[in-house]
Formats: sequence, structure tokens, C-alpha cells
Amino acid sequence: MLHALLHLSSDPQSWLHLGHFPLDSLYLAEFKDTLGSDFQNAWTKFIESGQVWALLIGVFIGYIVRNFTAF
Repeated sequence: MLHALLHLSSDPQSWLHLGHFPLDSLYLAEFKDTLGSDFQNAWTKFIESGQVWALLIGVFIGYIVRNFTAF
């Protein structure tokens, strides 16, 4: 690869010779977008574990405390 880079820099028309670069150095990765299903699984666990009730109770108690401490 280094030899190909040095060769490209010394020859003004070497940009036409792309065969100097090995194709095995090119890696393509498959990207699988699972954001929708990940969010759905997290939401389902949030509901099933009862954390939604803890959130609602915390918001309610926080609202009550804020009203008592507001000037």
C-alpha cells in the first residue's frame, strides 16, 4: 500500500492506475437500524416493570412539594 502511495505521488498520471490499491483493504459493514424496535422493547419493559407508576407518583409529589414551597 505504501509503495502504491509513493508511486502515485511520483507519477503525475498515476491517479489513473487505481489497480495499485488492494481491494482486500476495503471493508464494508452492514448497518442494521434497530432503533424503533429497541425503543419499543425499552418502553415495554418500562411499563411492565412498574417504573411508569414511580414516574407518575414522583411527578405528583414533586408538584405538591413545589406548590407548598412556592412564594
